[in-house]
Amino acid sequence: MDTNKLAGRISSYLTFIFVLIAGLYLSFIVNASPKNQKNQATKIIPDESIYQSQINLEDQNGAKTGLNIFEGSPVIVSMFYGSCNYSCPVLFDTIKKTLKELPEEKMKLVKVLLVSFDPQKDTVSSLQKLAKNHELDLSRWKLMRTSEDEVAELAALLDIKYRKIKGGDFNHTPYLGLLNEQGVLIVSADNFGDGRAKIIEAVSKL
Repeated sequence: MDTNKLAGRISSYLTFIFVLIAGLYLSFIVNASPKNQKNQATKIIPDESIYQSQINLEDQNGAKTGLNIFEGSPVIVSMFYGSCNYSCPVLFDTIKKTLKELPEEKMKLVKVLLVSFDPQKDTVSSLQKLAKNHELDLSRWKLMRTSEDEVAELAALLDIKYRKIKGGDFNHTPYLGLLNEQGVLIVSADNFGDGRAKIIEAVSKL
């Protein structure tokens, strides 16, 4: 073999090995950086997070998602049904008032996730109409529906008591909760007054 050709091949091979080693070293440095390690740590979902659940949701626009749609933000969470004329309208008003009482820089971070007890009546179009009637900011609020089995699963996760009664109504806990950025329940209250006060306090400390 020609000596010059052999030398050229060796040089190309050594260049390839050098580039490969440099790339691996750079990748190691980036992944080992404190910032990257912190970002990876924040992506680990704790065992107690409700985001561990595989509940399937459908929002007011018909988009399919999971409970973790707002992962990375604090989330006010509760359950409702659209034909409710008693505590559910109070729930919407209480959440609006709660958001208004938060410091502006904190309020911008908070999302709202409400899931219906009544998937039969609360169709996508019904949820759209409800969102419009309550003048909800849909960049912040999500009205959701799911199967009856998963309604029961979510209610159990949040410790919400409910039962369907004659006439298609539901008896249920007037519940307000707050999830942290990783979906861990940090506020859980079975009345709107306590829930509102505890959420304001908790969000102010985040």
